[in-house]
Amino acid sequence: MMAKMHFWTSVGRLRMADSRACAHLHRTGCLGIVLLLVISTVCWGQQQTSPDTTRARPTRPARNKVVQLPAPVTSSAVSLEKVLSLAQELEAPADQKLTLAQIGQLAWAAQGVTAPRTDGTTTTPGSLVPLRVYFSLPEGTFLYDPQSHALQQTSDSDVRLAVATAVFSRQPNVSVPATTTGSCQIVITGSSRDFTATHGQNARTAMLLLTGQMSQNIQLQAVSLDLTYIASSDMDGTAIKRALRLARTAEPLYVALVGHPLSRAAAAASRRASESAQQVSRRALLVVPPSGFQDQELFETSRTLGLASVQTVIASTRAARIVGSFGGFAQADLPLNQVKVDDFDAVVFIGGLGTIEYYTNPAVVGLARQAAARRKVVAAGSNAPVILANAGALKGVRSTAVPAERNLLIAAGAIVTGAAVQTDGHIVTSAGPQAATLFAEAIVEALAGN
Repeated sequence: MMAKMHFWTSVGRLRMADSRACAHLHRTGCLGIVLLLVISTVCWGQQQTSPDTTRARPTRPARNKVVQLPAPVTSSAVSLEKVLSLAQELEAPADQKLTLAQIGQLAWAAQGVTAPRTDGTTTTPGSLVPLRVYFSLPEGTFLYDPQSHALQQTSDSDVRLAVATAVFSRQPNVSVPATTTGSCQIVITGSSRDFTATHGQNARTAMLLLTGQMSQNIQLQAVSLDLTYIASSDMDGTAIKRALRLARTAEPLYVALVGHPLSRAAAAASRRASESAQQVSRRALLVVPPSGFQDQELFETSRTLGLASVQTVIASTRAARIVGSFGGFAQADLPLNQVKVDDFDAVVFIGGLGTIEYYTNPAVVGLARQAAARRKVVAAGSNAPVILANAGALKGVRSTAVPAERNLLIAAGAIVTGAAVQTDGHIVTSAGPQAATLFAEAIVEALAGN
């Protein structure tokens, strides 16, 4: 939950006034005493007759959501020469969402590559603190922390259109669709003051050189990921600062609008529509404990599958109301002892504290074993991959799970990658509820290819 910020109440201000009056007493004698009595009387009267005025004013809650990014990939089949060649002819970016892995790779290329290594060294000493990298996404604005390779949310407002407008207003000759924002916007900010101690009068030059290095890394990484971009260092800086709510001393230095090429995004949308039409008859079984399931994982998976025209059926120990760890509830359609694996195209095991009782449950483990043997799409989120491990379905399979249960997967012969979401053939696993959307999307993709 978001932390509430507290402000001085009217009573607090009056008490501060009391303190000032007390200080004034030493200088003004009797007059100070009179003033003090008047102020105290007012304060006491407000406390007695207007209790509502002592309440803290409602304020905008601070954002503290942290998104852990997947570990970056440090090798690629695309050569530098190929990337440089492709970068000469780029389309405008579409608004089609990027995956968390793609965003993480862009963040790593921008600044994560300079984060301290385990031995305490860094590729570019001193480059972490002076510049900041912000990501403007559909879900809001995030500040990248290169040391933890995570995004820290600073706002939940989608300001991509405002940022794009601030860029295009300085480039009237650029021919792009009026609504082009890109799915992911990357903004590098800094202040030459932060470079003064090291570079003296060359502080601004050093800041711009480092920005240039980081921007080039972003652009090369985008092309190697088969993405496109519109980049600029000439933008309406005031509008950018206002949109991202930057500090007064922060200067926007570079903006990149990144996304899938428009032509390919349109083709992908057409393909997805065709696949959705084919999946009308697809059915997925969601295996959920009667209590303590992971709310976000169940509801987001069900929602995403439904949008892809995949019918979902919830199975639990009995056909009754089931309750999640955070108070959410759903209706189980089918008791586990009545499930027929052949009636479903996918079997999805939802995680949560209550899922622990399913680890060695013969009916649940047997269901996982049957689904895997019949080459159904088998998916498990959070700690539920332990069920697949106990069913012998993860031996030699690339998979992931919450950190606390990964050793159980390794003991069962799984190849644990630690990724947020891992797909290996017809088996999909996730490392926690924070990847619920990606988990659900991976299930849809697995169904399309199965």
